[in-house]
Amino acid sequence: MFVNLALKSTRSVRGNRASMFHGGWFTVTRLYGPVRESHLRGELGRGYIWADIEIPDDLRDHVSVAGFNADGTIRVQVAVSIDEVIRDAIAPALAILPSAMDSRPARVMLMAIGLQESHFEARRQMNGGPARGFWQFEQGTAKSRGGVWGVYLHDASRYWLNVLCEARHVAFDPAAIYGALEHDDVLAAGVARLLLFTDPPKLPAADDAAGAWAVYLRTWRPGKPRPESWPEFHRQAVGAVGPDRNAGET
Repeated sequence: MFVNLALKSTRSVRGNRASMFHGGWFTVTRLYGPVRESHLRGELGRGYIWADIEIPDDLRDHVSVAGFNADGTIRVQVAVSIDEVIRDAIAPALAILPSAMDSRPARVMLMAIGLQESHFEARRQMNGGPARGFWQFEQGTAKSRGGVWGVYLHDASRYWLNVLCEARHVAFDPAAIYGALEHDDVLAAGVARLLLFTDPPKLPAADDAAGAWAVYLRTWRPGKPRPESWPEFHRQAVGAVGPDRNAGET
């Protein structure tokens, strides 16, 4: 996660120009939602979450913080703009796939699942886990038919996954797809939409949080489901997607 950290005073850190801040990529150990609306001037309309991040030894004496957590991490506020996820990841992915896959229920599902899985902050699973991308896909295996392998092998999604890979210049191979998810948000959104497409029932209505939760459980099969956070994330997803679209609801 990229974070701008306040420093104790104007200083040069790691050979950078003297500044009151140091920006860089940090390892996240925990994320805390749901997304809250920011009331800071210049950030109205944006949301934020809290994250615990690891601080390398060479920065610990320079960072301005109230205190470190017991495990040596610090808690920081991280801005989240879920509108940007729709614009930069979901919409471009759906433009590659058949128009029937683009619907308000589909977009709500993608937004809600992304918030549930990563808060749209972590493209690599925390604590060294194997999941990648905002929608936290594992590679899976041909035998398990889970993760990327599941979308690769399923009759309903295989052809369109190939189309998606060609558009994103990624080899049509589970290992290559898995490796690209962390760096290609459009690919990740497309793979997530195709996983939803492998579920035979029609997608639930956009405002059906319980129905959406059932779809999420069937398709993502989360090890730690956290049902307590879903209603709020789903509500945020509905608000972010906005009014009804004219497309179908496949």
